[in-house]
Amino acid sequence: MSRWIGLCFLLLAGEVAYGINALPTYTVFYLPAQGSKPPQPYLELYWQIDPSTVRFAQNENGVWLGKIKTTIDIIHDTGVIASEKYYLQTTPAASLMAAQLQNIMDLHRYVIAPGQLKIIVTLSQDDGERSFRYIDSIDVALPQ
Repeated sequence: MSRWIGLCFLLLAGEVAYGINALPTYTVFYLPAQGSKPPQPYLELYWQIDPSTVRFAQNENGVWLGKIKTTIDIIHDTGVIASEKYYLQTTPAASLMAAQLQNIMDLHRYVIAPGQLKIIVTLSQDDGERSFRYIDSIDVALPQ
């Protein structure tokens, strides 16, 4: 009897759906000053997604793919700098194991202005229940 209870527990535990896990970061760089124009700041926003948290599906050709719905919002204290929505598709893989071993990374650059910025990155699959959300605020100042 205890074997059946243990087997039922394993079957139910196998259905737990965890969300996407990622490691986002950003860096502010400055383009050199030109003539009387001050240095121009720009933001590099990048992240790496843990492939073991991505749900992969096999298509009709037997290739394994993962699709991650990506939403990026960068809001300046004077208005919206960027608002993007797109699907990040993984590199096609011949097997599920190969798909889960790949590096999934993305990088974006945005020209910004000095001031207060809010960064929001949302990564999800399916209907958004398994989502990852990153929110950060930074102050950008011109170099002295």
